[in-house]
Amino acid sequence: MDSWLISLIMTVVAISSNVYSVFHNYQVNMILHLFPTPYALLPAPYSLLPTPYS
Repeated sequence: MDSWLISLIMTVVAISSNVYSVFHNYQVNMILHLFPTPYALLPAPYSLLPTPYS
């Protein structure tokens, strides 16, 4: 495979994963905003962070 094709694929993958993570964070914030969740039910990474919705 040519190196430019590999770099093109890596660029597309990086952009798409970045867009997904931004959209996923937006979705998580929307869900937390609509349904205030107790700390015990939150996944581990979110329970370590103070939620602005409490």
